[in-house]
Amino acid sequence: MLYGQGLFSVKLGDTAWFVVKVAAVLVLWRSAGVRADCPAACRCEAGTVSCENKGLTVVPPLPPDTSALQLQGNRITGLQELTLQQLPNLEHVRSRQLKFIRHVLRMPENEPVNLYALYTPSHGRRRRGRQPTTYLQYIQQLLGDDSGLLVPGQIANLAADKKNWKLTVACVAAAIDLSGNNLTALTGKEFAAFSSLTRLVLSGNKISDLPRDGFAGPPSLLYLYLDGNLLTSMGDDRFFTLQSLLLLHLQNNRISSVSDYAVAGLTNLKDLALSNNTVSEISRVGFRSLVGLKRLLMDGNRLQSFPDSAFASMQNLEYLDLADNSFSSVEGSQFSGLSQLQEIRLDRNGLADLRSDAFRSLQNLYVLRLAGNRLTAVPRSALQNLPMLRHLHLRQNGIRSISEEDFAGVPSLTQLDLSDNLIGEVDTSVFRTLSSLKVLDMSQNPLSQQRLGPEQGLPSLHRLYLQNTEITDLTADTFKGFSNLTDLELGSCKIQSVAADAFSSTPGLIYLGLRNNTIINIPPGTMVPLSKLETLHLDDNGLAGIEPGSFGQESSLKKLYLQNNFMAVVPDLGQSASSGLQTLVLSNNVIKELTSSSFSAFTSLITLDITDNKLSSISQGAFDELTNLKELYLANNELLTIPGGTFDALTSLEAVSVSNNPWMCDCNIRGLRDDVTTKLDSATFYKFLSDQVICASPPNLRGRSLDQVTLEDQGCDQSPGATSPGPTSTTCRATFAVTFLVGAMFTHVVFLDLFHI
Repeated sequence: MLYGQGLFSVKLGDTAWFVVKVAAVLVLWRSAGVRADCPAACRCEAGTVSCENKGLTVVPPLPPDTSALQLQGNRITGLQELTLQQLPNLEHVRSRQLKFIRHVLRMPENEPVNLYALYTPSHGRRRRGRQPTTYLQYIQQLLGDDSGLLVPGQIANLAADKKNWKLTVACVAAAIDLSGNNLTALTGKEFAAFSSLTRLVLSGNKISDLPRDGFAGPPSLLYLYLDGNLLTSMGDDRFFTLQSLLLLHLQNNRISSVSDYAVAGLTNLKDLALSNNTVSEISRVGFRSLVGLKRLLMDGNRLQSFPDSAFASMQNLEYLDLADNSFSSVEGSQFSGLSQLQEIRLDRNGLADLRSDAFRSLQNLYVLRLAGNRLTAVPRSALQNLPMLRHLHLRQNGIRSISEEDFAGVPSLTQLDLSDNLIGEVDTSVFRTLSSLKVLDMSQNPLSQQRLGPEQGLPSLHRLYLQNTEITDLTADTFKGFSNLTDLELGSCKIQSVAADAFSSTPGLIYLGLRNNTIINIPPGTMVPLSKLETLHLDDNGLAGIEPGSFGQESSLKKLYLQNNFMAVVPDLGQSASSGLQTLVLSNNVIKELTSSSFSAFTSLITLDITDNKLSSISQGAFDELTNLKELYLANNELLTIPGGTFDALTSLEAVSVSNNPWMCDCNIRGLRDDVTTKLDSATFYKFLSDQVICASPPNLRGRSLDQVTLEDQGCDQSPGATSPGPTSTTCRATFAVTFLVGAMFTHVVFLDLFHI
């Protein structure tokens, strides 16, 4: 016995030692990055050195095989040549404090390339005479961000002669991003060495002036971002060296004037942004060099006028933004030369009227935006010269009436926005000439008439917006002529009644919005013509129910919103409408119970929301047909309990909310408690239930979650198969022990008696 125990002990010891060794191997495998040459604060694995969020102020010494370096979330303000030692594999450096520039270091045929110094003017002096220890072939994405770091001065073309070696570094960068730093000034020479630089981002700094002699290169620069700085003016010849520039962004500065030669030489420029400055005037010749410009943004300035032919040289301009200025009028001669202009924005100026020749030069204008001005009528004479106009935006003006003649000059119009005006009545013939109109927005007007469309109709109209108008009744004539309408918005009107044939003329509707009205009844057959309807908003009305037969035998309904009404039961939509419905929102009604047949027809339902009702009873099987349901919301009701197995059929359920119910944790909640405690592995939503079912009563259990309540706490009988896991386990173990002991004693007695011992 002793030998056996000793042998067992030895074997156990060997096993234990084996486990220790395996564990050690696993630890070593898990921490493969812990190498002798790995920085103490970092992790190293497969060539990647990860030093994120370590509070580092300098780049630590790195292993020679480093190919990726992650430094985000540190306090690094510069890169020292002594810290980057022999990293020929470095491909990627990532840091929030160091936004990156691609650098490719070219090398002479037979010489190694050594990065001599990374010079930061704001943080130190350039060191000469010291032999560098950095050996790099490629560095991609280095330098920059919000630590006040400047571009390393004179990285390129450095030559040092010490101990008979020479250093030549030719630096090629594709993009430099130094946005969000504290740069205050530029000499113009910082980027001269970057001969292949195409994109330079200096946004969000504190630069107050530009080099008087311009940028000393790079001539290859295509995109220059200087937005969000403190520039106050654009002096002469600031950009004359940047002949290849395509984009120049100067918005969100404090520029008050643009000199005659500010953009001289930028003949290739395509995009110029001067938005949100304080420019009050434009020189007649200020933009004459911009012959290739396609996009000009001057919104948010203080322009009151501009000289004739100020844009004459911009014969390729396609987009002009002059919104949010102080124009009181515009003249045709001011836009001369803009024959290719496709869109102009004049929103939120002081325009009270437009002259007949205002847009005479804009023969190819496609979009005209005049929102937020002081127009009291449609500027019909100004529109006569715009045969190509497609979109006309006149919202937020003071227009009181419209007539057929207003749009006679724009027969190709496809989108008309007249929202938020003072239009109280529309003649049915007003849109007769707009045979191509697809979108009409008349919302937020005091419209109250019963019919809107012309006699011959508007067969091309697809979307009609009439929300926030004074319409009170919907009749068979209201939408007559809109046979191809797909979207109709009538929310927040004063609609009280809807005729059964109100939508007989709009069989193609896909979206119908009737929210926030005072509709108390939907007559049978109302939705029957709408066989293509997918989304219906009837929320925020006074509906007590939906009449049977409201929907037809053919229905495409997918989403139905009925919240904030007075419904006491789940509405009967008919088999066709119910079976295809995917979203049903019934929150903020007065539903008290869900029966086994409440949702029997809603077999495709994915989202069901019954929050904030009076729900106190859910019958067994109420959700049995909802096998596709993914979201169920039952919060803020009056539920005391839910029968066990209620959620068993919800095999697709992903989210459930039952919080803020007055759960009574007595014996009647036993079935739900058993579901929560025994079915966690089979359905994850039971975890949500266990966290949300918080006992409100009895007093001794108030505040406990359901999974913390035992049958003993509830004072319930522990019938077989329904006992709590804790006592059952203990009882079983005790019973087994007693049974085993009695059995052993009985066997022993029989054995003695059998062998007469």
